[in-house]
Amino acid sequence: MKIGLDLDGVIGEFEQHFLRYLDLPKHGATHWDDSRFVDNMHLIKDDADFWLSMPTIFPANLLEFTPEVYVTARPIGTSVTVAWLNSHDFPKSEVITVGHNGSKIEALKGRVDLFLDDSIRNYIELNKEGIPTILVTRSHNRSYTVPKNRRVKNLLDFQNRFLQNEDLLNHTINNHYLATL
Repeated sequence: MKIGLDLDGVIGEFEQHFLRYLDLPKHGATHWDDSRFVDNMHLIKDDADFWLSMPTIFPANLLEFTPEVYVTARPIGTSVTVAWLNSHDFPKSEVITVGHNGSKIEALKGRVDLFLDDSIRNYIELNKEGIPTILVTRSHNRSYTVPKNRRVKNLLDFQNRFLQNEDLLNHTINNHYLATL
C-alpha cells in the first residue's frame, strides 16, 4: 500500500505554532481563509527558524508505516522541510514541495494508492482527479460534511481504523469518487 502524506496539519502542528510564533490570538481557525493566516503568511514564508521549530502532532516513532512520499504546499525550500522531518526522526521518503497554493495532482497521480491531507480544497481536488484522499480533521475543516470513511481525527486514528481493517481501506481506495462534495 503506497500512502502519501501532507505535512502541516497532518504531521506538523502548523496552526498553533503559527499563532504562537507571531503572537496572534490563539483560537482555532474555523475556515481555511482565516485572516490571521492569510494576512500574516508573508511573515514566515521564508523564515527557516519558523519551519524548523514547528512541533509535531505526534512522535515519529508512533508512525506504523513509511510514506511513499510527502507532498507539501510549504512556501519554504524542500531542504528545510527535509531537515525538519529528519530532526523529528520521521521515515525518510521523497519530499515534493508544490509551493503555497500549488496543486498536488501531478506529484501524486499514479504514485500513491491513498493520500492524507487537512485541506478541504486538496481533498476535493484530489478525489475528483482519481487520487483517493482522506481528510484529516483540523479546526478549519470541521464544518465540512465528509463521509465517515473519508475523515480521520488524526494520523494515529487513520492507522487504528484503516491499517487494521483491510476491507475498509480497500473500500475507501476503490470508491474514491464517493468522496467528492
